[in-house]
Amino acid sequence: MISTALGGFAGWGAAAHKLGRYAQIADDLKAKVGEIEKEIKLLTTNITQCSTKIDERTLSAATALTKRKSPISLTDFGDALLKKSGSDKFVLENQSELVEKIKVTNPKSAYDVQEASKKVIKDMVDEDKFISLKDYAFKEGIELENIILVMSIFLRDVALPLLGYKPEDIDKDDPGTTKE
Repeated sequence: MISTALGGFAGWGAAAHKLGRYAQIADDLKAKVGEIEKEIKLLTTNITQCSTKIDERTLSAATALTKRKSPISLTDFGDALLKKSGSDKFVLENQSELVEKIKVTNPKSAYDVQEASKKVIKDMVDEDKFISLKDYAFKEGIELENIILVMSIFLRDVALPLLGYKPEDIDKDDPGTTKE
């Protein structure tokens, strides 16, 4: 009987020791999971911050300069950039040449006129008459792309009626546009 009691006691001791080890393992895992949760929260915060910075860099100019509606139009800030940079005068002074370059692309829709306006302006960047606009961008510390964007919208608005279109025709012509 004593040997049975000692055997049971030894068995209970071994089981208690194993349970103690499992409890320690569970406590260690719980601590590690807590650390991992903290790291995930930190990573989530960092990813959100990076995403916000990327959005600010990629969307801020277009968002600040244009209204998110169709057809695209300039905000007050975009209109101010157009005027301060002299882009509006550039388009008006070169209107015949610019509209002719759009016409040569054989636009079949108002949307085509909009896209051709962008291309026509971009293609002029290396011409001497564009230097004053480049100088303005440099002195003001802004991207030349911002000036090209506002100019192309202004050129589109000038060219549309001369080519027999209206700005609202862009919605009808652009298959990717949905009306609100």
